[in-house]
Amino acid sequence: MAKGFQRDVLRKQQLENFTRELVRRYSALCELCGARKTKLVVFEVPPVSSDINIEHCILLCETCLQQVCYPKQRSIDHWRCLSTAVWSDHLPAQVMAVLLTRYFAKTHDWAANLEDTLYLSPEADQWLAEVESFV
Repeated sequence: MAKGFQRDVLRKQQLENFTRELVRRYSALCELCGARKTKLVVFEVPPVSSDINIEHCILLCETCLQQVCYPKQRSIDHWRCLSTAVWSDHLPAQVMAVLLTRYFAKTHDWAANLEDTLYLSPEADQWLAEVESFV
Protein backbone atom coordinates (compact mmCIF):
# COMPACT_ATOMS: atom_id res chain seq x y z
CA MET A 1 0.00 0.00 0.00
CA ALA A 2 1.32 3.45 -0.89
CA LYS A 3 2.40 5.72 1.94
CA GLY A 4 0.28 8.59 0.61
CA PHE A 5 -2.84 6.44 0.60
CA GLN A 6 -2.16 5.26 4.16
CA ARG A 7 -1.61 8.85 5.27
CA ASP A 8 -4.94 9.90 3.69
CA VAL A 9 -6.82 7.04 5.34
CA LEU A 10 -5.29 7.88 8.72
CA ARG A 11 -6.18 11.57 8.31
CA LYS A 12 -9.78 10.68 7.43
CA GLN A 13 -10.01 8.49 10.54
CA GLN A 14 -8.65 11.29 12.70
CA LEU A 15 -11.20 13.73 11.26
CA GLU A 16 -14.01 11.28 11.96
CA ASN A 17 -12.89 11.26 15.60
CA PHE A 18 -13.74 14.98 15.76
CA THR A 19 -17.30 14.40 14.57
CA ARG A 20 -18.80 13.68 17.99
CA GLU A 21 -17.20 16.75 19.57
CA LEU A 22 -18.25 19.02 16.70
CA VAL A 23 -21.80 17.65 16.69
CA ARG A 24 -22.10 18.39 20.40
CA ARG A 25 -20.49 21.82 20.07
CA TYR A 26 -22.54 22.96 17.09
CA SER A 27 -25.93 21.37 17.73
CA ALA A 28 -25.76 18.67 15.03
CA LEU A 29 -26.46 20.95 12.10
CA CYS A 30 -24.69 21.86 8.89
CA GLU A 31 -22.72 24.97 9.67
CA LEU A 32 -23.37 26.54 6.27
CA CYS A 33 -26.96 25.73 5.36
CA GLY A 34 -28.32 24.73 8.78
CA ALA A 35 -29.58 21.32 7.62
CA ARG A 36 -30.66 19.05 10.48
CA LYS A 37 -31.31 15.34 10.70
CA THR A 38 -28.89 14.54 7.92
CA LYS A 39 -25.49 12.94 7.71
CA LEU A 40 -22.79 15.44 8.63
CA VAL A 41 -19.16 15.26 7.56
CA VAL A 42 -16.14 16.99 9.06
CA PHE A 43 -14.56 19.41 6.58
CA GLU A 44 -11.22 21.15 7.07
CA VAL A 45 -11.34 24.81 6.11
CA PRO A 46 -8.17 25.75 4.21
CA PRO A 47 -5.35 26.26 4.65
CA VAL A 48 -4.91 22.65 5.72
CA SER A 49 -1.75 21.96 7.69
CA SER A 50 -0.03 18.63 8.14
CA ASP A 51 -1.45 18.40 11.68
CA ILE A 52 -5.22 18.21 12.04
CA ASN A 53 -6.60 21.14 13.99
CA ILE A 54 -10.19 20.96 15.23
CA GLU A 55 -10.27 24.75 15.15
CA HIS A 56 -10.12 24.54 11.33
CA CYS A 57 -12.99 22.03 11.09
CA ILE A 58 -16.68 22.50 10.38
CA LEU A 59 -19.60 20.14 9.94
CA LEU A 60 -21.19 20.05 6.49
CA CYS A 61 -24.15 18.17 5.12
CA GLU A 62 -23.48 16.07 2.04
CA THR A 63 -25.09 18.69 -0.24
CA CYS A 64 -22.82 21.49 0.98
CA LEU A 65 -19.76 19.24 0.95
CA GLN A 66 -20.39 18.16 -2.64
CA GLN A 67 -20.91 21.73 -3.81
CA VAL A 68 -17.90 23.09 -1.91
CA CYS A 69 -15.64 20.42 -3.37
CA TYR A 70 -17.04 20.57 -6.91
CA PRO A 71 -17.72 24.20 -7.93
CA LYS A 72 -19.35 23.24 -11.23
CA GLN A 73 -22.12 21.53 -9.27
CA ARG A 74 -23.01 24.59 -7.19
CA SER A 75 -26.67 25.48 -7.12
CA ILE A 76 -27.19 29.17 -6.40
CA ASP A 77 -30.55 28.53 -4.76
CA HIS A 78 -28.93 26.32 -2.13
CA TRP A 79 -26.42 29.02 -1.17
CA ARG A 80 -28.88 31.73 -0.17
CA CYS A 81 -28.29 30.30 3.31
CA LEU A 82 -24.99 32.19 3.33
CA SER A 83 -26.82 35.30 4.50
CA THR A 84 -26.99 33.62 7.92
CA ALA A 85 -23.75 31.64 7.84
CA VAL A 86 -21.53 34.70 7.28
CA TRP A 87 -22.45 35.84 10.80
CA SER A 88 -21.51 32.54 12.46
CA ASP A 89 -19.77 32.71 15.84
CA HIS A 90 -17.62 29.77 14.75
CA LEU A 91 -14.70 31.35 12.88
CA PRO A 92 -14.04 28.52 10.37
CA ALA A 93 -17.73 28.43 9.40
CA GLN A 94 -17.74 32.19 8.95
CA VAL A 95 -14.58 32.07 6.83
CA MET A 96 -16.02 29.37 4.57
CA ALA A 97 -19.31 31.26 4.23
CA VAL A 98 -17.53 34.50 3.33
CA LEU A 99 -15.36 32.69 0.77
CA LEU A 100 -18.46 31.32 -0.91
CA THR A 101 -20.23 34.68 -0.72
CA ARG A 102 -17.29 36.32 -2.48
CA TYR A 103 -17.37 33.60 -5.13
CA PHE A 104 -21.08 34.20 -5.83
CA ALA A 105 -20.74 38.00 -5.57
CA LYS A 106 -18.99 38.00 -8.94
CA THR A 107 -22.19 36.91 -10.70
CA HIS A 108 -25.15 37.42 -8.34
CA ASP A 109 -26.41 40.70 -6.92
CA TRP A 110 -27.75 39.21 -3.68
CA ALA A 111 -24.25 37.90 -2.83
CA ALA A 112 -22.60 41.19 -3.79
CA ASN A 113 -25.04 43.06 -1.53
CA LEU A 114 -24.35 40.61 1.30
CA GLU A 115 -20.60 41.03 0.85
CA ASP A 116 -20.99 44.81 1.12
CA THR A 117 -22.62 44.45 4.55
CA LEU A 118 -19.90 42.29 6.08
CA TYR A 119 -17.80 43.44 8.98
CA LEU A 120 -15.18 40.86 9.85
CA SER A 121 -12.84 40.46 12.77
CA PRO A 122 -9.09 40.86 12.15
CA GLU A 123 -8.72 37.08 12.61
CA ALA A 124 -11.30 36.38 9.90
CA ASP A 125 -9.68 38.93 7.56
CA GLN A 126 -6.27 37.34 8.05
CA TRP A 127 -7.61 33.82 7.47
CA LEU A 128 -9.47 34.94 4.34
CA ALA A 129 -6.33 36.55 2.95
CA GLU A 130 -4.58 33.20 3.25
CA VAL A 131 -7.27 31.24 1.39
CA GLU A 132 -8.78 33.59 -1.20
CA SER A 133 -7.92 31.25 -4.05
CA PHE A 134 -9.67 28.21 -2.56
CA VAL A 135 -13.15 28.71 -4.01
